[in-house]
Amino acid sequence: MCIFCINPSILTIFSQTVPPTPGQPVKEPIFIPLAAGLLDSSGKDMPLSSIYHDWKLESVTCCGQPVYTTVLRVTKGEEEFTFSYVPEKPIPSLLRGYSAPIRLQSDLTDDDLFFLLAHDSDEFNR
Repeated sequence: MCIFCINPSILTIFSQTVPPTPGQPVKEPIFIPLAAGLLDSSGKDMPLSSIYHDWKLESVTCCGQPVYTTVLRVTKGEEEFTFSYVPEKPIPSLLRGYSAPIRLQSDLTDDDLFFLLAHDSDEFNR
């Protein structure tokens, strides 16, 4: 996973590889439900309003109320999700609630991970 901050948005790129198994040397990408949220510099959950994905802008608000976690549906070998209207560079909180049994490699720094350990509202990620 790579993260790029393009104010007022943040772009996340996810890629997946499925290792071969006996009798299946080539595997297709699988569906990965990846619950994600964003934390601001004070460690508070940032409200999410919309995500740009597959050439569509999708609202993630619910009944006019702010949403702090959304599920990104990763189904391809590589996909981009752009969180819109992000007022500052966030720290992403990924796999909230252990949403998918995967091994995640990211470009988060040790400082980012310590920040999540101290502030993330998601108990699994803490």
